[in-house]
Amino acid sequence: MIIHSNHIDGSISIMVSPMGTAELSDMGPYMTFEGLDNPVYYFNRIKLQRINEGKGLGKELMIEVCRIADENGITILNELNPYGKRDLESLKDFFRASGFEDFHGKNTMVRRPKHVER
Repeated sequence: MIIHSNHIDGSISIMVSPMGTAELSDMGPYMTFEGLDNPVYYFNRIKLQRINEGKGLGKELMIEVCRIADENGITILNELNPYGKRDLESLKDFFRASGFEDFHGKNTMVRRPKHVER
């Protein structure tokens, strides 16, 4: 269950519980990428306490991240950095499940906003 979610001052912060967060930052108009329209946000991190891994909290966080991005027309750029139990391919699989695609390199993925009916 999402207990806090905001999109203010060029950043997005989402907390699913005190044990899990996701954060993104606006890259601003000074950062442009061929093939990507602004606004582009950089995916800073998704963080869960180890005790909460494998319980679906990461997926819940990504659903909220993607909902906010879609509602605001935000493209998300993500440089994958394998850590812990996750190797590069398992990270790619996790993000692909949320609509991310490979972009300009083996460790970079992008998610373009989906159209939202209002």
